[in-house]
Amino acid sequence: MRNMKQVLAMMILPLFFTISACKKKDNLDPNDVGGSADIALTEVGSEFSGYVTIGGVPLSTVEMTVIDRTPEGRTTFDVLVDLTGHPDSAIIMNLVPSEYVDAEGRINTTFDMKFTTEGIVDYFWNKQPWVVCRYDDEVGATYDLDDVSGQTFRRTVTEKTGQDDWPFVFFNIKTTKIEQTVDPNDDLVDKVIYRANHRFGLVYVQMLLKTGQSVDIEIVGWNAM
Repeated sequence: MRNMKQVLAMMILPLFFTISACKKKDNLDPNDVGGSADIALTEVGSEFSGYVTIGGVPLSTVEMTVIDRTPEGRTTFDVLVDLTGHPDSAIIMNLVPSEYVDAEGRINTTFDMKFTTEGIVDYFWNKQPWVVCRYDDEVGATYDLDDVSGQTFRRTVTEKTGQDDWPFVFFNIKTTKIEQTVDPNDDLVDKVIYRANHRFGLVYVQMLLKTGQSVDIEIVGWNAM
């Protein structure tokens, strides 16, 4: 179940951010993105919302606030999710590490990610840096993580149409689609899918479950609107 909890962290906790894009640098570390960290959307006090559904049934909105950002772009978010009373809350809460849950039974925690003008890095897989997206990358680009357990996991850019064909709030936007491999021994999850946009950052995450259901999150960084 350890891997499932890490996937949950990548889905329910961190995937609600926005960023702008610029030209990619050469000779980067495999799990860095380069670029400037001076981004309005990750300034302290910026707010984000994540709209979560399980099998098409909505859960409570995830609310996040930036509480710190380093000059290098590592950003700390405070997140609060109150699922108490929701009929599907057990699906999520059974997967949440106890240290993320407060005395009232809510998900209440902080987490870090790195944001720059060129991409996104997360630290949710055994606290190791792993690129989510580089905005200039084309279909076929891969971002590998050599896990401390000895396994290698991969994120791959699988779609980039260059068209405004992804619905976002009240309009359509261009997105890059990234698909992530999951431990084959994971008994719950088949695949994780991300969509990112050069202006609005990470706008969608989907966890495909082996039950045939999916957990879907639409992400809005309000300072980008």
